[in-house]
Amino acid sequence: EKNKIGAVVSAIHCTLPQTLRDKVKQLMIPINDADSQPIRHIFDEVFDFIEEQRKVTNVVVHCFAGVSRSVALSIAYIMRKFGYGFEASLALVSSKRKCASPNHGFQNQ
Repeated sequence: EKNKIGAVVSAIHCTLPQTLRDKVKQLMIPINDADSQPIRHIFDEVFDFIEEQRKVTNVVVHCFAGVSRSVALSIAYIMRKFGYGFEASLALVSSKRKCASPNHGFQNQ
């Protein structure tokens, strides 16, 4: 509530706690943090969800550790939204999240 988060992209295999489900919209992206995990096919869905939700609320993108999956999705969003390249997008995310390190398979996608 403090940050007025009203939408969540969850790059994990679980749903929000019951106490939040009525208050927060959630896009579930059940992906594994593995080099072989395809994620490119979900970039459009994530982008569209974030764009739609940002019209009315703040959005958080999360995964289990906040290092690889959520970072990869955030980078893909930034690249499309602002036209930045991968390195510039990674630098922007890393400036806010020092441990940002998408796995090599995600980076190649």
